[in-house]
Amino acid sequence: MSTQTHPLSGQELDVQQVINDIVDTKRLDILRAVNDLSLPTRRNEIADRAGTSRKTAKKHLSEFQDRGIIKTYRENIEPTAGGKVLLEAVDKCLQAIPIPRDEFAELTRTKIALTILSNLHREYQNAEEIQRKASISSTKQTVKHHLKWFDESDYNLADERGHTYRITDAGEEALIAYKELLVAAEQIIEKAEWLQRLPLENATVPVEKLADATVVASDTASPSDVLGAALRLCDLRVSRFRCICSIYNPVLFFAYKTMLDFGVEAEGILDWQSYIKADQNTFDFATHAKYEHYQPLYLEDSHTLGVGLYDDRRVAVGAYNEQGEGKHIAMIVSENPEIIEWAEGIYDSYREMANCPEENPPETSGSFDGRHW
Repeated sequence: MSTQTHPLSGQELDVQQVINDIVDTKRLDILRAVNDLSLPTRRNEIADRAGTSRKTAKKHLSEFQDRGIIKTYRENIEPTAGGKVLLEAVDKCLQAIPIPRDEFAELTRTKIALTILSNLHREYQNAEEIQRKASISSTKQTVKHHLKWFDESDYNLADERGHTYRITDAGEEALIAYKELLVAAEQIIEKAEWLQRLPLENATVPVEKLADATVVASDTASPSDVLGAALRLCDLRVSRFRCICSIYNPVLFFAYKTMLDFGVEAEGILDWQSYIKADQNTFDFATHAKYEHYQPLYLEDSHTLGVGLYDDRRVAVGAYNEQGEGKHIAMIVSENPEIIEWAEGIYDSYREMANCPEENPPETSGSFDGRHW
């Protein structure tokens, strides 16, 4: 079973226990209320929707805040992308398993029950064989108790014949659904720094595919870590580069320009503030169609997301806490095809909103000569 240190709270978490804490308490109802109510919402509304006391809601919401599952501003509460993805993973599991929530909670309450079920096979085995293969330190009586529960429950996770047991279709389905939830929960914890910053509308990431992704996060002690990682990604051997930039950074833009100078085919989508700042500083990458193999585009609003697509082999996705400011950035870098496909979908959606400066020059309120205000 997996134990992880949560990157935000610093807590040592048993992932199985995290799952059980959600399905076996009011946490799931509170998380669902946060996601279902009109946003932003208040603590009292969440407690009422979840059918619990204000005190219980406060306790669990505080935990969610510490783990990056929700974010609060004064009295307003919203889910983060991590909270949305977590709820979807739990609901997907509960819909897939052939047992109700209360029995699933009983199954995940201890490691013993899951370990026993995981070590059942299609061939019948006696309790001693099961205990030996599962390396369970519990008594034979405890093992038999769980096997009896699997067999006699209304949902029949195991089948008994002459004091021997085998797993059923229902038992296998429950294990598969649980293991998928376990992988998702592990990634939600591990990638919490990134998921708490990811815009809610982009919380469609196939979270179980993030296992190979590297997280780089900046903080007051290491403010340039993400920039350094982004600069290392500027590979001059890349044939095609596409990006969404929501932060103006002259060092990074100069690196992108170097890629253009080496003939890399590129397209850059800049949000409004980044486009104006870059144009004021005459960075060729940002605003000037000097290169035949480069197309600059701009968005009319500010955003909090950055995407870099390096051919179809690697992707970097950065997210920021504060709109347009770029403070406390977290970025993932992945070569997983499904993560790349997800990021390409985001890129395409931004591209549909973007303007081409040659066809639709940006309107400004001050005098603008193409270089300076």
